Amino acid sequence: MSTAVIQVMGTNMIELAFIVCLMSAPHDCRQKVIKFMPGQSAALCMYHAQPMLAAWVGQRPDYRVTKWRCREMADSLAERNDPDAAPPL
Repeated sequence: MSTAVIQVMGTNMIELAFIVCLMSAPHDCRQKVIKFMPGQSAALCMYHAQPMLAAWVGQRPDYRVTKWRCREMADSLAERNDPDAAPPL
């Protein structure tokens, strides 16, 4: 993965990246992302992460979150075009 960071108006974009696995097939896992608006901090992401993940799982009860973290937005086109990703907050 590229180490480039997407920047908007001089601030790094932050996203909540998490791994979800199917309850019925624990080895069937995928990475998902929820993006935050420009200028919002990683601390804000950390503050909102657990309620946001609980809401995500609440809408998809067949999945469970196995790992998560807040990070600078990935440069990966596949991750940015995730159809299940939430719109920026």
